[in-house]
Amino acid sequence: MDDKKALKAKALQFLREHRAAVISSVSEAGLPQAATVTFLMDDDFNLFFVTRKSSRKYANMMRNPKVAVVVGFDPDHPSTIQMEGEAHEADGNRLAMLLQFSKDMAFREQWWPLLKIAGLDFVVMEVKIDWARWLNLDVPLGGAAGYKEDFYEVIP
Repeated sequence: MDDKKALKAKALQFLREHRAAVISSVSEAGLPQAATVTFLMDDDFNLFFVTRKSSRKYANMMRNPKVAVVVGFDPDHPSTIQMEGEAHEADGNRLAMLLQFSKDMAFREQWWPLLKIAGLDFVVMEVKIDWARWLNLDVPLGGAAGYKEDFYEVIP
């Protein structure tokens, strides 16, 4: 893919076709900790997810906001987007935008099953993505050759 704008649009479409991501944060002891989250993406490649303030990932991100995120890899469409960025609690204006953006989707597709769990310590986190790479293995070469492997730098 030559055109960066077209690549970003296609990557954003890929991200919006998925609901789950793995987010990795760093513990107080410096160890990696990964968790599966449901997420939404805005047009500027900001990723939003809900977590509890009592979770390990929340504590980790409050100490060190650097995170890594991976989305994708379905056996039928073997592609993945790997991202890095900084996480923080979404502010009120961003939260209102996110709620409006996700309203129909949440109703229609049962987004964020985490919200069905009792408790009030939920927070919406926003990850500002500053690096993203798309590994596109969804271009078959055919026969025993397997898949063509293509990496595309999406961001920066």
